Amino acid sequence: MFFKLSDMLNFAIGANDGTAGRLEDIYFDDVLWNVRHFAVADAGGIGTQEASLEPKDVTGIDFDSRTLTTGWSKQEVAEGPDISADLPVSKQSGGQGDPHLRSVKEILGYAVMSTDGEAGKVIGLVSSDDDWKVHFVAVDTGEWNNNRTVLVAPGLIKPVDFDKQEVHLELDHARLKASPDYDASAPILKDEDVKLAGQEHV
Repeated sequence: MFFKLSDMLNFAIGANDGTAGRLEDIYFDDVLWNVRHFAVADAGGIGTQEASLEPKDVTGIDFDSRTLTTGWSKQEVAEGPDISADLPVSKQSGGQGDPHLRSVKEILGYAVMSTDGEAGKVIGLVSSDDDWKVHFVAVDTGEWNNNRTVLVAPGLIKPVDFDKQEVHLELDHARLKASPDYDASAPILKDEDVKLAGQEHV
């Protein structure tokens, strides 16, 4: 199943013995485009403790109850890796840390730049709980394109400029305008169901 990672923010963490916190943020690799960590606030349900879960620790997602489940106990979540040991660039100090670790919260709203100018903003990273890779980037193209939303493959994105808060595409306005719409209400079951920006003639 595919979904926007940002839709999971603030989900409860469901341990095998109760609620073990809430999902504060999701950290991803901006080169490999995969999820690395789930940042858990109130880890173990014991106050301000912050911890980390990895994709392999997740056993399920329930969008109806807004819960991310794990096979760990509340105590195991609380005693899990401290999320402060591996922070995204936006939270690092003195350039110490992984230069490719990024925050889902951080990238939302970044300006999207085509090869011929500003083209919209990032409104989501679309992933799957089968592999926790970022398969698509959802872009609101704005008024110039009737506020249509399109999906862009990470392979068409140049290195993200996190200083300028810009995502640069290897596509021009014409190709974005000719791209199929993304309907967030229509479930995506597999990659083959999706027509991406830049594949408008496929």
